[in-house]
Amino acid sequence: MRSDFVQTKKISVLKFPLITKGHFLYAVDYGVFWKINTPFEAELVITSAGYFERKNGELLAATPAGAKPQIQSYLNAFLLLFSGKFEELQQLFSLSFLQSGNDWVVGLTPKGRLAKVIQNIQLSGSLAARVKNLSIKEVNGDFTKIQFHDTAYSTQSLSEADQKLFQ
Repeated sequence: MRSDFVQTKKISVLKFPLITKGHFLYAVDYGVFWKINTPFEAELVITSAGYFERKNGELLAATPAGAKPQIQSYLNAFLLLFSGKFEELQQLFSLSFLQSGNDWVVGLTPKGRLAKVIQNIQLSGSLAARVKNLSIKEVNGDFTKIQFHDTAYSTQSLSEADQKLFQ
């Protein structure tokens, strides 16, 4: 899945929401790559190994998945959201599904450790499995909404250049 995105993040300690725009790449065998273009430039990589922040190709911060059990659960859950593996998602969340015409919404209420961090997640889109929005409400009151547009789906292997984005 390749897409442009607009992310609005409301952080409880900030007066105004932070709005970022950029490009998103999800690859089943690799993870998630975010390229933020505005209002600043940054790259975020989420894999089963952890969460990594880069700027101009230089590593700024790394959070290994094994650092804390909650981080591992959060990373795994985030990666599963785009995988379509509902059986695995049901191990971490109670799921609800609504469909109206071609539009659908999946509600996810976390179980176990994730419930200490995430209040709920909502994923919405249209048939056939086209993701349009992702909303995450955290227990601490923070809220993230990501709108995906100009999305393309492919089953082809990643190019060598794309593979390097995850390293």
